[in-house]
Amino acid sequence: MTEGLPVLPMRLWAFTTMLNEADIAPYSIRHLRGEGVDRVAAFVATDSTDDTARVAVEAGANVHADMLRFHYQPMLMNKLADMYCEPGDWVLAFDADEFWYAKQRADTIAEALA
Repeated sequence: MTEGLPVLPMRLWAFTTMLNEADIAPYSIRHLRGEGVDRVAAFVATDSTDDTARVAVEAGANVHADMLRFHYQPMLMNKLADMYCEPGDWVLAFDADEFWYAKQRADTIAEALA
């Protein structure tokens, strides 16, 4: 039973890694926020040759530099979860060119998870 235990608020995070995604990142980040995602965090490759980091920050993402010489997405996603998540949080891993929807059973992803 959970009677008497505090109810922690669920937060919905979206995590990604990005390389040269300045053209699409602001749209996917804003779309996820519209789907009820509370916060977006990203590792942006330091060898990006466009303004990915800047446009992701301007779109509201928490951005961290990916300074690794190789791209190991599972490790980076786990690091973001360690940095940001609390018990009860949900995580949506996404690529910047993916647009997630929950239109079949709910109006937003957040409503579908609630």
